[in-house]
Amino acid sequence: MSTKTGNECLEIAVAKLSNAAEGKHALLNCADGLSAMIAATSLGGLDQTLAADAQRLLFAVAPQVVADPALMGRLPAEHVYHALGAASAALTASDPDRFLWLLAFTRLFEAEIRALHLRSLVAACNQPDLAHAISRNPLAAVFHPEPMTAH
Repeated sequence: MSTKTGNECLEIAVAKLSNAAEGKHALLNCADGLSAMIAATSLGGLDQTLAADAQRLLFAVAPQVVADPALMGRLPAEHVYHALGAASAALTASDPDRFLWLLAFTRLFEAEIRALHLRSLVAACNQPDLAHAISRNPLAAVFHPEPMTAH
């Protein structure tokens, strides 16, 4: 098992977020980028130029994530922008309590968009075994057959 440094994880995050910003599988690449960014922030010792690149990409990816068909109104645009802003802030947070909150929010958002991406894939196929597996998943509440409306 290889051990990556914080900067190696951040390089992966930048690559994934760059793909998402270009509209290449936006939800999956954004989720993968957030996961790598979480690992990077946990390891620490991050290059500030690389962190700034990640922050720039987090804002560039937001419109692509909002426009992804798998979201279909399931997550309000404000939530997406807020979550990606929290992820950006986690890269430079100096207050330990604030950092943990930002990281927790980022982890939840990463799970939400990954689940929506995967559920979209399953919904598009005709495999009953996959439909059964997804119905037994505790994250099934993330999937809504109809778009959610703002309250």
